[in-house]
Amino acid sequence: MNRVPYYVSVLLNGIVLFELLSFNGEALAQQQSQLPQECGKLNETLFYNGQTETALNEYPWLGLLGYKEGNSAISYDCVAVLISQRYIIVPAHCITYSKANALSVVFGKPLTPSEKVYYLEEIVPHFQYNQNTYMNDIGLAKLKENVEFSDYVQPICLAPSNGQTDQYIGQRLELAGYVHNQERVFINTRIKAFVHSPSYEYCNEHRIIRSFDSSNKSQMCAYILGGRAFRSGSAVMGVNLIDGQPKSFYLIGILSFGEIKDHHPVLNRPMWFQRIAPFRDLIIQNMI
Repeated sequence: MNRVPYYVSVLLNGIVLFELLSFNGEALAQQQSQLPQECGKLNETLFYNGQTETALNEYPWLGLLGYKEGNSAISYDCVAVLISQRYIIVPAHCITYSKANALSVVFGKPLTPSEKVYYLEEIVPHFQYNQNTYMNDIGLAKLKENVEFSDYVQPICLAPSNGQTDQYIGQRLELAGYVHNQERVFINTRIKAFVHSPSYEYCNEHRIIRSFDSSNKSQMCAYILGGRAFRSGSAVMGVNLIDGQPKSFYLIGILSFGEIKDHHPVLNRPMWFQRIAPFRDLIIQNMI
């Protein structure tokens, strides 16, 4: 049997990490079945409505992580992206806070604290996540129960595993998430925008982290059109075409870091996204 490398989660100092092991091809195919058969719900009409806030049933895979710090009330910060009934993708920096613990996630719009709350069973930041450079800023979280799918809560498709690092250069892509809020209060405004993805060389010249490893292209940068700041974890998306027709969204990347001032991205500074394609197999293999 063919054997491929994979990562499974192990517990270390209270945090679940990825550990490199080996996996046989038959079992890998079985893990692929963890992904939903229907995903990335797309209504082409909503592409062209010119709105900055999403429709009620638009991007139904977006949720917000709830955090608990001491005896304080639950606060909400990063965006969570639903990829199956039990799993969400989040930035690693959102689940490695030193003070607050990621506790739950809520989906749907309108989003209120009284909406269905799903508690986290396991959180898995990438074992090579670097908090100084934001490299490998990706994590996986398992929910304690299956999410109830509806018109307003559905998963997105994962990025194709054969995607090229430069395939989005010069393209205008879809971005959706929640309004950035430094106070981490519950704000349920779900917004969307277009982003432009320049060349990697251009991004590297305009990076804000000087220790950034320019040889690693698992990240991509993009300029957000419209001037609104998004929360970490917001999703940049591509479109699957069938016979020239847009059929579904797939997850290209999640918002990792960038410069924000007065709730707006700093002019002429790109925002950085963690690409999903390099981690596709890793994600699937950890959906146990």
